Amino acid sequence: MAHEISNENFFDTTGKPAWHRLSVFEKMGIEKESRDYSATEIYALFDRPQYDLRPLYYHNHAQELTLIPDDQLIVVQPNENEPDEKIIGRVSDHYELVAGQMAAELWDKHVAKPAETMMMLKDFGCLVITAKLPDYDVKGEEIVNYLVYANGMNGKTATRADVSSTRVVCANTLAIAQSATVRHFAGSTNLLMSWMTDILARAEMQVGVMRDVFNILAETPATREQVATLADVVYPVPKKPSKDKLYKHGYDLRFSDWERNCETSAKHRQVVIENFEGAAIGFDDDACKTRGTAWHALNSVTQELTHSRTNNFDGRAESLLIGTRKYQIEQATNIVVNWSDYAKNALSKERELVPALTSS
Repeated sequence: MAHEISNENFFDTTGKPAWHRLSVFEKMGIEKESRDYSATEIYALFDRPQYDLRPLYYHNHAQELTLIPDDQLIVVQPNENEPDEKIIGRVSDHYELVAGQMAAELWDKHVAKPAETMMMLKDFGCLVITAKLPDYDVKGEEIVNYLVYANGMNGKTATRADVSSTRVVCANTLAIAQSATVRHFAGSTNLLMSWMTDILARAEMQVGVMRDVFNILAETPATREQVATLADVVYPVPKKPSKDKLYKHGYDLRFSDWERNCETSAKHRQVVIENFEGAAIGFDDDACKTRGTAWHALNSVTQELTHSRTNNFDGRAESLLIGTRKYQIEQATNIVVNWSDYAKNALSKERELVPALTSS
């Protein structure tokens, strides 16, 4: 995950640059010390981007500036990376902005865990902090786990916390659909603080159940037909455009795009099947004991979702952490879990033990 962030505002515990770009330490011209860093310390290295809530106006028929009631803009003030201020969101006057500095301070006070990585996504609209969780193995295969906290600052998404796991042998991202969220409305800061106090304990409980679920999948046989059906769900055939609908650039161009998207989806589906038939990393060894299992099937999908090429590395990392690909991995996991009654029961146990804490 973290190695795919092409943003200079990036921190990890090794001090390595992100995707051959500058890390925050290289940008500042300082050497990373061999110690834990607090979120507040790291955010200071990020130039402390500043955020404002501002009233919204429009020009009326007399070309006079008129206030739009109940609406406001979220603005990022100029900084070293962006010399001009940037509007990143439009929200109601009930929205309570928890900007990056406050989010880092709340993390240090209420989660009280050293930051493993920290990064900016969505044009400074989301601050992501991760912390290390206990590791485990699946039939001897190492899995490392992280608490991923994403603080939304653009008004479009809730602040959320998830457990994200990585299959070390090939850096595949794994996840079970279970997140804790809170939305930033007036009066929500106290809720956010109590929520942050709770998320670490919930995440550690979830890791234990994920270990049980994945080990069950590693003993559950799977067939090529099941994998093909799984690939069809994760990479469906795009909906064909309608000739009766008006498209911005015309039907012909939209149809051409659709044909190209169909080809892309078909290629992804084929790669998933090829992964399952032996090419998935870690399953092509004669000593592998989990080939042909539901665990193999799941990783045949996640390998393609995690590593399929894109020109937008920021977008790929964002998608894996908090976006579409994360949802697809969770979707695939839920499907594969349903192939085993034992795995379903273990996941039901997880949902009873670790209910998602939400607020609207």
